[in-house]
Amino acid sequence: MRFWYAVIGLVSIITVTVMAWLVLSPTPRPTRAIAAPQHVAKKITAVVIPPKTSAVDHALTITAVGDIMLDRYVRETVRKNGPSFPFGKIQSELNGDIVLGNLEGPFTDQASVATNDHLIFTFDPALAPSLYDVGFTTLSLANNHALNFGQTGLTTTRQILTNAKLESFGDPGNKHGFGVTQEINGRRIAFIGYHGLVTGRDNILDDIREAKVNGLFVIVMSHWGVEYQLTPSAKQIADAHALVDAGADLIIGAHPHVVQPFEIYREKFIAYSLGNFLFDQYFSSDTLEGLLLRLTFDNNVVGIELIPLVTVNGQVTRLDGARRDTLLERLASSSTVSSKLQEQMRHGRLTIDYVQPTD
Repeated sequence: MRFWYAVIGLVSIITVTVMAWLVLSPTPRPTRAIAAPQHVAKKITAVVIPPKTSAVDHALTITAVGDIMLDRYVRETVRKNGPSFPFGKIQSELNGDIVLGNLEGPFTDQASVATNDHLIFTFDPALAPSLYDVGFTTLSLANNHALNFGQTGLTTTRQILTNAKLESFGDPGNKHGFGVTQEINGRRIAFIGYHGLVTGRDNILDDIREAKVNGLFVIVMSHWGVEYQLTPSAKQIADAHALVDAGADLIIGAHPHVVQPFEIYREKFIAYSLGNFLFDQYFSSDTLEGLLLRLTFDNNVVGIELIPLVTVNGQVTRLDGARRDTLLERLASSSTVSSKLQEQMRHGRLTIDYVQPTD
């Protein structure tokens, strides 16, 4: 009996000793158990709390063209060949975060009444989705044809564009408050239209100042100048400088129906006119030609690609060969930029320092 008591006592002592060693000894930390939480934490930080500078890690691309008119002979071409026909040879160039143009007329259900002598335009509403389908994102209505069918036509146009997933901005009378803001790749950008052929510039300058107070990158599409004149008028230049002085970061011009020079004023890029994109002014080579700009903002530098265009048999296509070289030479030699940039323009590209659009 004493023997068994001794055995039981010994076992008890051993058990207590082992338990005490387990409790007091440090527990090893397996590597995998630590690695998993670290990996998860890193993913959460990147997605939920991105650094404020992350927006500039991705380039912003803006593609811009000039006047778009979808009535008269363009309407007839579409009737014969389908809504995508005018864009079939240029659609591959209509890409970017923003694809911008000047819509020279309203979408209404009214019958076409336009002739060469009667410049009252209306566009078939069925064509609005086609503009979206070929790549457009944003269209200006600050021009002299937007009111061709009155305020009702303008209101209808805005709604039709919205239904087609297209953003519209600007007012033909320069009314205050018709700019729009988009957030793209973390950047907040204001689009403001300016109609330079009517009064109301102060309203637009106020809109620009308000946008800058709110920290926006401001793009102004201006409808101005003298038709068929290859150089900007004194009023265009004065207006452009006033827009930049108010805070505009980039100005894209339309209305003259021909391509006009560039200017860099206070480090801001001004394209006075991109000419016609799609129009039926077939009476001269200058009105058949246009310019597509592709601006890529990346790390406080903007690369600008110049793509000359021409309309052939109702289709917009790239302008090549000697005519392309002639257009680029005219632009380079007449633009108010440095000789270095002029030389770059002759090759269809230029690179300039720029304030990066930020969030």
